[in-house]
Amino acid sequence: MRSRVLVVGSRGTLGRRFVCELGNDAVGLDLPELDVTDEQNVAEVVGSLSPSLIVNCAAITDVDLCEARPDLAMDVHCAGVANLARTGIRVVSFSTDHIFSGRDPSPFLESDRPDPVNEYAWSKLRGERQLLGISPTSVVVRTSWLFDERSGLPAFLLDSIEREGAVRAVRDQSACLTYAPDLVRAVIELCDRGGRGVYHLVNEGVFTPLGLVRMLADEHGEVDVVSVRWEDLGLPARRPRYSVLGTERGLKLPKTVEALARWRRSRE
Repeated sequence: MRSRVLVVGSRGTLGRRFVCELGNDAVGLDLPELDVTDEQNVAEVVGSLSPSLIVNCAAITDVDLCEARPDLAMDVHCAGVANLARTGIRVVSFSTDHIFSGRDPSPFLESDRPDPVNEYAWSKLRGERQLLGISPTSVVVRTSWLFDERSGLPAFLLDSIEREGAVRAVRDQSACLTYAPDLVRAVIELCDRGGRGVYHLVNEGVFTPLGLVRMLADEHGEVDVVSVRWEDLGLPARRPRYSVLGTERGLKLPKTVEALARWRRSRE
């Protein structure tokens, strides 16, 4: 039987899924019970639970907020990760495709050199380095465009189609989608096998938001799809034009089209 796993950030999309998948093996905590930015709080809580593994899902997912508040992003994504690592317990933490600038139009591998494009990405990259510097047996999972039945890009686009019959979608950003149930099962398997270091985990397939919305709109008859560029949206944080994640570590998730089919069924 798997030993106790502490899931940090258990009320978020990823944290909820880990708690559900792990069942009785999981202890899920979130603010205010556990604040990763408070080193003493982390030490006391982790010490009282004595988990065999910490799954860190605590994050600020608002990229534009991170651009406006880089101090907050660093507190959560770097100092917070370091606090967890210093407990001496093996940690799994999640990072982002935004650490790659997209200058090279081929999938980025785990060993490729990062070139962050925004404050969110910088804070995540520094968190990666803190974690593996303090705890070399820990795991960093880079992923992108995470979604489940009620959150993420597919849900946002499909809700817009169903509610308004019209949607604006970006045409000049290419990345990979990641279905939360697939990611969670792969991470659990990876940890059970004793994995360590950096892994890229995304569903197979490359999309733009525009390509995705056109696929979703096919089943909804007349839909007004407006193609835009990222710069047209006037958002504070830059996004990489191309941040497709590949892998050299042999662990892959199912194809995106198959994941989207399961995702559609989960919403019925």
